[in-house]
Amino acid sequence: MIRMTKNQWPYWISIGMFILLISGCLGPSTPVRFYTLAPMADRTLQNAVSAFPEGRGVGIGPIEIPELYNRPQIVTKTGKNQVDISEYHRWAGLLREEIANVLTDNLSLLLQSDRIFPFPWDGLPEPDLKIFVKVTRFEGTLGEKAVLDATWSMSRTHDRKDILVRKTFLEEPVADETYLSYVAAESRLLAAFSRELASEILKHRLE
Repeated sequence: MIRMTKNQWPYWISIGMFILLISGCLGPSTPVRFYTLAPMADRTLQNAVSAFPEGRGVGIGPIEIPELYNRPQIVTKTGKNQVDISEYHRWAGLLREEIANVLTDNLSLLLQSDRIFPFPWDGLPEPDLKIFVKVTRFEGTLGEKAVLDATWSMSRTHDRKDILVRKTFLEEPVADETYLSYVAAESRLLAAFSRELASEILKHRLE
């Protein structure tokens, strides 16, 4: 058993008070919240453009996004030349894969087809149409708006030919300054983008 002399008591009392002070200043740790993009709800089935021909497949991807956004932390704009990378508000998965999966789910609903596949489609039949998406902006400002800016192309598998190259720019208002509203706005952007893709897919489905 270690015995402390009278001269050692002030030292240990000081250490204890310092620890208590630091603990009080830090307070409870801030919880990290995780978010995921949401596909269109089933109620939007009434807006389905048409049924895709049976047996035909569509591949979604690869999806390219700037490295700035492809990180766990959610990135928002705070000024013309400033961004905020939040340590406490994060994506539940890789953003690139989140986008691909939501587009796949949306197109499956809009085209009323179960043959819409996200890249890679290893082990699955090669799709008849492939859609490559290069996102240049998937950002926004809390309480203001969210933006999707992308260039995308559609190609046929049988002749490896691009049959369409297009640029899409969309905006959605963000209801308030919460990250939940911000992510909801980004989900609506993908819903609008999906409707545009579905319309073009049907135009070229038999070419």
